[in-house]
Amino acid sequence: MWVQIAASLRHHATVTVNDETIERERRQLQLMLDRLQRFQAGDLYISHVITDLEALLYELELVDESWRGEFIEAWSDLEIPYAVALDRQTEIPTARDATVGAAVGRLLDLVRGRLDELKA
Repeated sequence: MWVQIAASLRHHATVTVNDETIERERRQLQLMLDRLQRFQAGDLYISHVITDLEALLYELELVDESWRGEFIEAWSDLEIPYAVALDRQTEIPTARDATVGAAVGRLLDLVRGRLDELKA
C-alpha cells in the first residue's frame, strides 16, 4: 500500500494556485481532521481512518514532498499495527494503543499546521 501512495502522488506535478484550489485543499484537510478526531473519540474504526486518509492525501495538491513524507510516515504507524492485527488475528488497535495514539497526534499536528498555513 505504501508504494501505491508514493506512486499515485507523482501526478500532482504542476498545480495552478487560486482561491478555488486553496478552498478545495482546506476541505480535504478538514475531512482529514474530522476522521482523525472521530477515530480518537472512538466513533470511527481504524480501517476507515486508514483508507480515508490515504484517499484524502492523494487529493492534496498544495503540500510539499516533505509534508507528504511526514504524513505517510505517521500514517504508516496506523496502517502497520492494523495489518499486523489482521494477520495475527488479534485485537484491532484503537487510538488508545500507544503507537497508534502517537501517530494520530502527529497526524493531527501536521493537518492543523497545514490548515493554519492556508489561513495566512
